[in-house]
Amino acid sequence: MEYTIISVIAMTVCLYYSLIVMKLHSKRLVLISRISIFFQLIFDNYMTSLGLWIFDFSKTLGITVPIIPLENLFFGLALTIATVVSWEIVTKKKA
Repeated sequence: MEYTIISVIAMTVCLYYSLIVMKLHSKRLVLISRISIFFQLIFDNYMTSLGLWIFDFSKTLGITVPIIPLENLFFGLALTIATVVSWEIVTKKKA
């Protein structure tokens, strides 16, 4: 459950900050999320199948997509959103 807690906290903070504080358009976040999840599914499952990434499934919900934990998708998505928000902050300060 440790991965789950960390992933939920990361997603909550990133979504709050991007939608409430930065007021990013939700359509933009949906598009970014779809692209992120698509590439995560390919890359993360491939790396896991090679044995380069190993997950302790006793610390997850036990739901896999196909072989990676669901929490990994949430965490990766949170990182993607955090990157977009960071970019928006940097570019707004320059303007």
